[in-house]
Amino acid sequence: MKVQDLFKEFEEKISLLQAYQRAARSLGNGELEKLDRHRKRIAESGEEPSMMSMMSFSFRSALEGNHIFYGRRIQNVEEVTLALELQLNKQNQWLLAEAYEEFEDFLEAAYASAAYSDNTFWPLSDYGNISLTELPEKKWDWYLERAKNKKNSPESILSHIRAKIPKFSAAERNNALGTDLRFSIALITQFRHHIVHTGGKVRDRERFVKQVLGSIGLSAQGESAAEHRAYIGDYFFQAPHGDTIALLDRPHPDSTGPLKFYVSVFDELVKDLLASAHLLTVVLLEYAGAGAPDV
Repeated sequence: MKVQDLFKEFEEKISLLQAYQRAARSLGNGELEKLDRHRKRIAESGEEPSMMSMMSFSFRSALEGNHIFYGRRIQNVEEVTLALELQLNKQNQWLLAEAYEEFEDFLEAAYASAAYSDNTFWPLSDYGNISLTELPEKKWDWYLERAKNKKNSPESILSHIRAKIPKFSAAERNNALGTDLRFSIALITQFRHHIVHTGGKVRDRERFVKQVLGSIGLSAQGESAAEHRAYIGDYFFQAPHGDTIALLDRPHPDSTGPLKFYVSVFDELVKDLLASAHLLTVVLLEYAGAGAPDV
């Protein structure tokens, strides 16, 4: 398949995830507004805060079939608000993880497309136990399967593309966005790992920072590292949930007055995935001699 077609498919998949996220955000914000009105009404009336939610939990015994009650939760308006915010955050976490996995799929397919069009693009080891004269007989699915099975993917795929096309490597870190896309992708990669494997929590922040910076060849010491550490810190809640990756909307820094504007943290991260995929698409087309069409 052509890389520009693969990118269009990627855009479609990401737009669907963004639509899911915006629908969940709209519903959640509506509930949060109701809770806020309730909180203000209680404060203005001078009433004692009352119970907002009471839940009990049970399961059936496999031996007797009777119900065994194991928990009961009573929540006030503050506790219900926090529970809703954490749930919305968890939805954003899982949607970001899914977006990153779509990005990985795109990388593998783009890598396959490059070799399918030009058999000299891959290192020989990627082709496996096959003679070069057999390659013209191989179909697209064969290249895609080889790309998906590449050792240490997707890092190894990106490393090879950076070496093969220096423009890609340079533009990742110096571009019109003023964003270090290589750092951003490394950060999202680690976010996805912790969302999937540790419930979106990072117990050791320092180790997390070292993993992000080390994966792209940056030192965890010095002024630059301190800036990266502070930037990463903005993606976590304050105590007592300071170990949780925070992907809820945040107030815009220039927002003042009664009308507040918010930044979608989820959208900002997803746009970095899109920008990186678009950059890769353009440089692969240029490498193939197709110029840089509008993709």
